[in-house]
Amino acid sequence: MATRTKQAMTTCSGRLCTSAVHKVSAARPAGTHRKRPADGPGRRALLLGGGLVASTLSLGVVGPESSRFVALADEEPDFQICFQDEDCASALSGADVVTTGTGLKYKDLKVGDGELPPTGYQVLANYVVMLPKGTVVDSTIERGNAADIRVGTGAVFAGLDEGLRSMHSGGLRRLYVPGDLSVQKRLAAAPGRPAVQANATLIVDVQLLYIPGVD
Repeated sequence: MATRTKQAMTTCSGRLCTSAVHKVSAARPAGTHRKRPADGPGRRALLLGGGLVASTLSLGVVGPESSRFVALADEEPDFQICFQDEDCASALSGADVVTTGTGLKYKDLKVGDGELPPTGYQVLANYVVMLPKGTVVDSTIERGNAADIRVGTGAVFAGLDEGLRSMHSGGLRRLYVPGDLSVQKRLAAAPGRPAVQANATLIVDVQLLYIPGVD
């Protein structure tokens, strides 16, 4: 089992997040179970007032638009969660594109050595959400705090949730999110951030740090 560094976990504090903070306990011995903390008021109420709200979606296979989206790989933005000792450009260009049954596409730049997140568990993750040409919509990297997300519960828009649930902790992944799995309500412009139309295609770079109580 991978060893993860204990970190502060925050719920979303930007366009995807609220500002509440709680500490994450260290990994527990094998055979023990971590009691899940109860959600507090407003917890996971992401993007109040028209933000990136996950909604009940019809998860069908998408049309030709998503194929064109990934076909422009040579023009896609640089990977946004890259470390000094890693060649993310080569990893991104050389990674295979995987397409799921819902139409989500992704590239794994690094497959993590940890666990897969069980449905309903919290994960600590960094993400950078972008429009296809690279304009940043929201970023935990810029805020300096990773996000606390309970997967499989509709806490974030469907494409991000699906992408996280099939990642091993420690992994790095780029998601190509089609409109059916994207934001379902228009996101108004904010200081330094563009407006995002409902059903907009998005690129999301994700780093799954660890799963408290599992890793």
